[in-house]
Amino acid sequence: MASARHRAIIRGILASALLLTACAERTLDLPGDEIDIIGSDLVFFDHDDDDAAIRSVIGSSARPASVNRRVPEVTGHVPVPEFIPGPLDDFRARIMGRPHNMSAAEEMAELEHSILARQQHIAECMHAQGFEFVPGLWNINLQVNDYSALTVPFESREFAEIYGFGMTTDPWHNASIRVTDIGPNPNDAITARMSTAERTAYDLALNGPGTGEGEFWISSADLPTVMGCWGSALVTVGEPGPPGFHDWLDIEWGMGASRAIDFDPRLTSLNASWVACMMDVGESGFNNRSEMTFLLAHERSAVLASGNLDQLRALPEWEIRMAVADWDCRYAVDFDRKSRAIEIDHQQRFVDRYFAELESAAQYAEANRVG
Repeated sequence: MASARHRAIIRGILASALLLTACAERTLDLPGDEIDIIGSDLVFFDHDDDDAAIRSVIGSSARPASVNRRVPEVTGHVPVPEFIPGPLDDFRARIMGRPHNMSAAEEMAELEHSILARQQHIAECMHAQGFEFVPGLWNINLQVNDYSALTVPFESREFAEIYGFGMTTDPWHNASIRVTDIGPNPNDAITARMSTAERTAYDLALNGPGTGEGEFWISSADLPTVMGCWGSALVTVGEPGPPGFHDWLDIEWGMGASRAIDFDPRLTSLNASWVACMMDVGESGFNNRSEMTFLLAHERSAVLASGNLDQLRALPEWEIRMAVADWDCRYAVDFDRKSRAIEIDHQQRFVDRYFAELESAAQYAEANRVG
């Protein structure tokens, strides 16, 4: 099962590594190739080429023959802590109609259904403007990570010992559901028959003019104007909830209240304890776990860009060493339980402040849910 805890952990790693700032449970679509992110444990788009490059050098389940361990052994079985959803997590589950413990197959089915619904809207939108568009899962690469298919639990020390954080290794090679390149895309043949002027008009209707230089935020109301029929589909066949609700949640929680967690004195103290532990075992150069995962991602990108095979082979060993040290230090300072309690506390404050808005959104979504 892909629990909300799984999504939260992957989300934390990817948010640091890829600098994603989209609020959890958001879905994005981009013209041409679709990119969908649900809780951020759906990994798509073209970085598969990077993973393939790594696998070609280090193998699909890279585990170094030996790792230079500089961390104390944790003896005995340490149970994986049960994920406890916070009050805002519960509201999100109600609004999205998505339980905390959806299976990978359920997530993929929901993803395909939502994409096809948007594609159908795009076809209707284009037809209304005099253009032909054939809906379907075209030019798409989807992957839903299946945590239940892993040989060891995702949160466990054993996972860290084998795969590190799963950034330069490949734990999902045999533990994911994939939909890749369903084609050929009949819309390519449609546009191939057009003149240059006709294709320009077609692209403008489909994709819109785009944002101006330096613009990074687009409200839902502006999506049809900025992104054409794609934007209209996102608004019309978008996420459950009242119009504008997810923009509001992104701003009030994603860009506002949740940022206060990073500055909570309790988390600052917890991070300091974790950093001290990491320094004791010889790992330093960062002030918190986000900086550590960003450092790993930055190094991964730099090595891939350089094409240095020796450095590429060394990446998994470095990542695994770092991940095991991180796991042991999180265990030593009770990081996961304490940090989760801090986040739930901030979620509760947010829910207390905006209960009426959240309850209204949940009731709206439940009343308007189809199927």
